[in-house]
Amino acid sequence: MPGGRLSSARFVPYSNRVDSKTYKSYNLYMNSVTSSHARQNWAETVEAARHEPLIITDHGRPTVAVMDAALAKLALQVLEDSRDIEMALASLAKVDNGEPTYTLAEVAAELGITRD
Repeated sequence: MPGGRLSSARFVPYSNRVDSKTYKSYNLYMNSVTSSHARQNWAETVEAARHEPLIITDHGRPTVAVMDAALAKLALQVLEDSRDIEMALASLAKVDNGEPTYTLAEVAAELGITRD
């Protein structure tokens, strides 16, 4: 895009199949475009976002990120996995600190649930 901010962006093409190794050490810097520019050049903005994430700014402030759907799905999976790991480690720390544990049968009995 002549004169636009996207024309100077460095694109690193990748296949539609995204794996965790591709983004293992992702650089936190992302190219950005203004919301006006993105709106006026939407097709080019989307095409650029297929190659690397873009930040769309409004009045100089980051508003939204546009990225390849496979990358977004991977990022959400990694975020969910890291939260699961954090919760599991917190539970293990409680056990290590001597907090009581309960069997499923004990919890069911306490709640008045019968197991068939």
